[in-house]
Amino acid sequence: MQKSAGRILIVDDDPGVVDAAALFLKQRFEFVASITTPSVTERILDTQPGFDAVLLDMNFSKGDNSGQDGLALIDRILNSPSAPSIVCMTAYGDVDLAVKALQKGAVDFVVKPWDNEKLAATMRTAVRLKRSETEADTYRAKTRALSKIGNPAQPLIGNSTGFRRVIELARRVAQSDANIFILGENGVGKDLVAREIHRLSSRSDQPFVTIDLGTIPENMADSELFGTVSGTKQTRMGRIAAANGGTLFLDEIGNASLPLQLKLLTFLECGEITPVGADRAVKTDLRIIAATNLDDEHLHNSDQFRTDLLYRLNTIEIRIPPLRHRRDDIPLLVDHFVRQYAVKHNQPIRTIPSDVATALKSYDWPGNVRALSHAIERATLLAAGEAFSQSDFALHSKDAHHASSLRLDDIEKTAVAAAMRRHEGNISHVAKELGLTRASLYRRLKKYDL
Repeated sequence: MQKSAGRILIVDDDPGVVDAAALFLKQRFEFVASITTPSVTERILDTQPGFDAVLLDMNFSKGDNSGQDGLALIDRILNSPSAPSIVCMTAYGDVDLAVKALQKGAVDFVVKPWDNEKLAATMRTAVRLKRSETEADTYRAKTRALSKIGNPAQPLIGNSTGFRRVIELARRVAQSDANIFILGENGVGKDLVAREIHRLSSRSDQPFVTIDLGTIPENMADSELFGTVSGTKQTRMGRIAAANGGTLFLDEIGNASLPLQLKLLTFLECGEITPVGADRAVKTDLRIIAATNLDDEHLHNSDQFRTDLLYRLNTIEIRIPPLRHRRDDIPLLVDHFVRQYAVKHNQPIRTIPSDVATALKSYDWPGNVRALSHAIERATLLAAGEAFSQSDFALHSKDAHHASSLRLDDIEKTAVAAAMRRHEGNISHVAKELGLTRASLYRRLKKYDL
């Protein structure tokens, strides 16, 4: 018989019970230890760390059936930083005592005399629960570390009236745990505003986890969001569990299908997730920030976006204006990106002549700040002189250049870029004109950095 993973400690003052349980469980688990002196339980757990589960009797004194000794020991065990799962043993008919043990924090109970297969199944579940929690803690620690290394704080740059209003509102609501809904076209910086809110919140030392709902295949959504449990172990941690304690950023939620929106609504209402293959729900504690590029017409169309989900998300609503409506911010952004990409690519910091500055400020930037950033990075790499020229940015010749190309990618990029300008970044209208689904259009915008 193949043994299950897991380290189990049996605690009972009755040697007969201990021997019977140990003899059976040792055939089924990789490591089983037992003690008949309950008072040394804590010392054993401290000096021999790594136990996944404790099978604990509830009565340690002859003639005492109150279970108080066991309840008190549950409290002390669970106060340990790496506390194992606890399964309590009760005599037949002690249902009230079992309920009290569960209320204290035990994960399950077995009744003496036990059914062997029931005991094995219960202990496997207890081991799996402990190991899932340990893996979750490790994953979250890595996520926190990587988020600080790979996603350093990015400044919110802008002094226009509309953008100052965005910054002020973000800072004002950061300390609350209210759900926040960020609206704006592609490329306006919705993710940067979300990260700034997280940075200023009381959860700033916890993970910031992004779920790009426009890129998750429908058949993988449950596993990606809620995780997967197979057999006795967690095979995939869901993004929601990874964000526990921190902030969950639901990016481009307008691209989620209606069935997926319903699943998200259920999660938001109960605050629990059930991994695929699991038999119980797990409570979560996190802050929700969502974002979409949907305009009001489509956002309030119940055939495209659930009204009840909208009301769950938009406790606080932040609208980020497109770059063409905050042209006074363009010189500040240009200066920032010129310096950033000069350092990144080991290039000189080139000057911006007045004609170039005027051209950049007057351009509509259908891809908003993201498009401006891309244009400056490209110009930084291609410019030859000490100062930029308009030709380094190719603001108006870009489409003509690509139109002469017969490469399918160039033709597709030109068509998407032209449609984005014509519809001022309205994803629904662009998708309809091009004959694409919103998700397909979103993937092309990512692909071509538009």
